[in-house]
Amino acid sequence: MAVTTPQSTVPAAGPVEVTVTVRSEAGAALAGQPVSLSGPGWGSFENADGTTDGAGQYTTKFWLGTPWAKPGTTATITAVSSGLNTSTTFTVVGSNVLASGPNNWGHIGNGAPGGGWTTPAQTLPVFPSPVVQVASGDAHTVALLADGTVWTAGNPDFGRLGRDTSVIPYTQFGPVPGLSGVTQIAAQWNGCYALVGGKVMAWGWNIWGQIGDGTTTDRDRPTEIPGLANVTFLAAGRVNGLVILADKTLWSWGASNASGQVGNGSTTNQLSPVAVTGLSDIVQVVGGNDTHSALDSSGAVWSWGANDLGQVGDGTTSTRTQPVQVTSLSGVASIARGGDAGYAIRSDGAVFAWGSNARGQLGIGSATGAQATTPAEVPALSGATTIAAGASNAYALRSDGSIVAWGSNADGELGDGTTADRDTPVAVAGLTGRSIAAISSGARMNAVFFVTTPATVSLDVDAQVSAGTAGTVTATVSTGSAGVEGVTLTLSATRNATLGAGSGTTDGSGSFRTTVTPDVWTRPGVISAVSASSDEGTATDTYQVIGANLLHAGYGLYGAGGDGAESDHTAATQSSRVFPSPVVQVYTGYIFAVALLADGSVWSVGRNDNGALGDPSIPVSAGWPGWTGRKTWGRVPGLPSNVVQISGGRASVYALTADGDVYAWGWNADGQLGDGTMTDRSSAQRIPNLSGAKKICGAYRSAFAILSTDAVSAWGANSSGNLGDGLRTRSVLSPISVPAWGSVTDIGGDNQQTAALRTDGTVWTCGATSGTLGNGDSSGSTTPLAVSGLSGVRALAAGFGFFHVLRSDKTVAGWGINDAGQIGNGGTSTVLSPTSVSALTGVTKITGRWGGGYALLDNGEVWGWGKNDAGQLGDGTTINRTTPAQMTGLTGRTVVGIDAGISAEGAFIRV
Repeated sequence: MAVTTPQSTVPAAGPVEVTVTVRSEAGAALAGQPVSLSGPGWGSFENADGTTDGAGQYTTKFWLGTPWAKPGTTATITAVSSGLNTSTTFTVVGSNVLASGPNNWGHIGNGAPGGGWTTPAQTLPVFPSPVVQVASGDAHTVALLADGTVWTAGNPDFGRLGRDTSVIPYTQFGPVPGLSGVTQIAAQWNGCYALVGGKVMAWGWNIWGQIGDGTTTDRDRPTEIPGLANVTFLAAGRVNGLVILADKTLWSWGASNASGQVGNGSTTNQLSPVAVTGLSDIVQVVGGNDTHSALDSSGAVWSWGANDLGQVGDGTTSTRTQPVQVTSLSGVASIARGGDAGYAIRSDGAVFAWGSNARGQLGIGSATGAQATTPAEVPALSGATTIAAGASNAYALRSDGSIVAWGSNADGELGDGTTADRDTPVAVAGLTGRSIAAISSGARMNAVFFVTTPATVSLDVDAQVSAGTAGTVTATVSTGSAGVEGVTLTLSATRNATLGAGSGTTDGSGSFRTTVTPDVWTRPGVISAVSASSDEGTATDTYQVIGANLLHAGYGLYGAGGDGAESDHTAATQSSRVFPSPVVQVYTGYIFAVALLADGSVWSVGRNDNGALGDPSIPVSAGWPGWTGRKTWGRVPGLPSNVVQISGGRASVYALTADGDVYAWGWNADGQLGDGTMTDRSSAQRIPNLSGAKKICGAYRSAFAILSTDAVSAWGANSSGNLGDGLRTRSVLSPISVPAWGSVTDIGGDNQQTAALRTDGTVWTCGATSGTLGNGDSSGSTTPLAVSGLSGVRALAAGFGFFHVLRSDKTVAGWGINDAGQIGNGGTSTVLSPTSVSALTGVTKITGRWGGGYALLDNGEVWGWGKNDAGQLGDGTTINRTTPAQMTGLTGRTVVGIDAGISAEGAFIRV
């Protein structure tokens, strides 16, 4: 399968036929095959889908639709047919040139002779590389491309186009064969010059030896000028060539030399290059009709040739066969000549002109007369950086990027939208949004060309943007360090983010500013993107979304709900969108919560009792009314970056690292921080003499670690024998091994009883509160006992004075205290043996809290039961539930986990 276009290119603007050919492996054409085409996002097909014909081909039209796309960039078109696909990358042919003026001979290159434009318009998109220079004769144009090739259009007489016009017509730009590596061009009246590797190639009219090859024979193909080498700069007069050599001397040839325009003191035609007399250290040369000028390194200007209209600028009208210095000019930065006038830009940006003013081409007003024999400053023109001239007009590019023109305008060559001559500068119209790099020139030029610099689109978006909050987007179109005003941009954003504006136009600084607002549920930490496109190209910038994949239901005073407020949540409510990475676990203690992020960082929120927030910069809360803490999540400092799990007790917190170390902080009245003391800690401290942990399980006033061997270590409060070591000591200040628990996957409880899920799926308990052993009576035990009738248990959840298990059939059972419906069996009496939670099936995860429990179902629903005075169940009420009720506020969200804790008065839901 193949994708082709007629010229193996795609035009930046206008249609091109795209043909898909489908053949068998043997090469036979396959008719009736379905074809689907796709291309760049901004392009379009006449019909993107079709069927191959008898020749195995399907042809349709494609529009790239980017008129100002940089010539030489690429566009890829992909075809899919019957499970096969192929992609072809085509060169984009375009035009970075605008023209204004007459088109009698098609030398504007718009495909047909006649007409012309009074306002600059883009030429046909035919160039495979950006144009960098344009020069014009009377009826032809020559363009130099960045790839070093030369293209011509216009009157082909005298061989001035240097190419055959049978394939590409003279009314359209086409390449001159045999030329490459060209660095500069120039145009005489009916011919051209090209500088290649220090040598000059010439073609066209040669009646006065302007080809420089020692003959007067016209040349229809580029011909090397013999004996001329080390050329660094090239220019042309009406009928002669001029060059600067590496030694900064000046040479000239050709011309009907009656006025001495060759500059060697003679009036004889010169068929080969000769040195211009008396000049050295020349940095620029320009040619007019029969008068030429040179600029030396000191900033002085020299002229020679015809002077009947003051063209030489020496204050006389005497012919000069050798260079003389132009009067009253110094500090000149660049020069130009056109027809019978000379121009100079001084280093301060002022412009001076001299010579003929018959059509207002000096720009100094008609009251000054038909000519000026010495330079006169062009009024109201400052900041000029480039000057160019044609047969009877001139153009200046200013430092602000604007262009003004003056002089002859009978055919709209000034580009101001009229055909009225202008004797003072007027603004050239039609260039908004374009950055002009060069203006064409030529002693006989009558149509002007403006070469644009392919602009660059750049984009800057705030590095981080909070979900649901507007971030700043700045798109800039520039050429180098200069912004381009008036460029239309189209913007797009990924991941359902909302743009303040989908399109706009650059301002005076070249920028367009808008906003991007990520959807409130954009996953924290994702990298989203904004793109800005114009004809000049596309730019993309990315930003990290700061968000929250977390909701809360239940008690929310003191900021414990994590949403920045101090109110309860009777329906699941999103937390503050502050996380740079997704939350993967939450532990809720007494009026505070701690969150573990996927990036290994730990965050906390709520009241700072006993230093539970783990941030020493926050004062420890002294209780009502002077509580301290924070209402929005903040990062816990001082922890390794590889935390993989968190847990806690009433006001103590534990963090397990990937290395098996455990860090703890907060309440330590019973030694539950495991550091050998009973001193509270406001910052994370590594628990000594504990390593190789693979899970940490906090209890109300004690803690357990499951080691890599599945064995259990325990510490903290033990007055009820809840550590399972057979003793009733008040406190154990450092981790001890408790072999009686056996091989365990989970363990937890409050300050009086503990339950553990063994690796074999059985559940074991110890403690003192009536009914919590789950064995049908109110007895207690200081060593673990198996709970009767339980096997194949998948998960364990601990509440304050009760437990729940997830059974293999996806149902839930519980036992223990039940005064607020904690068990979920429809009653409020203590349950002494595992009893099913009412009407709850398809459960995949369970979690416990202070006064009840939660279950996540395989259909994504969340159900809860028990105490509900602060909206803990998220069912929209504050009524206790003895049977499960469905949590509200989760519509459209996919729940992946529910987290609470032994002292939790609510739950955090991860989505």
